[in-house]
Amino acid sequence: MLKHILIADDSETAREINKQCTQIAIQEQFDLEFHFCKNGQEALDLIHQIRMDLIISDNLMPVMTGEELAKQLHQLPILSQIPMIMVSSKVDDDTLNFVSENGVYYVIRKPVSPIKMREALESIHFIQTETFT
Repeated sequence: MLKHILIADDSETAREINKQCTQIAIQEQFDLEFHFCKNGQEALDLIHQIRMDLIISDNLMPVMTGEELAKQLHQLPILSQIPMIMVSSKVDDDTLNFVSENGVYYVIRKPVSPIKMREALESIHFIQTETFT
């Protein structure tokens, strides 16, 4: 099954790191098609064109931040169902309160790693938790 994943970050390097960490974390559970944008407004525009299965967004971006994107998505019932993971170097009580009130499913503190991404994806039930017997 093909999954469309949107990665929003103003840093090209960060977009590539998020992609690689996601690919490693998912471990070929399904086929992935990645879409990239540099800010929340570009993300919102793309989401209206392509049905995304997951959004991974930086918080601090020009034009529209990740928080502003989350707020916009949360206001639209059909878009509020898309799981969103926010990646941020700033994770404090204000950030955690905001995300819990605005439909962000999980926050990853930078730097991102495959382990952190896997924890996030398992936590939001995007991928199955591996069990060892």
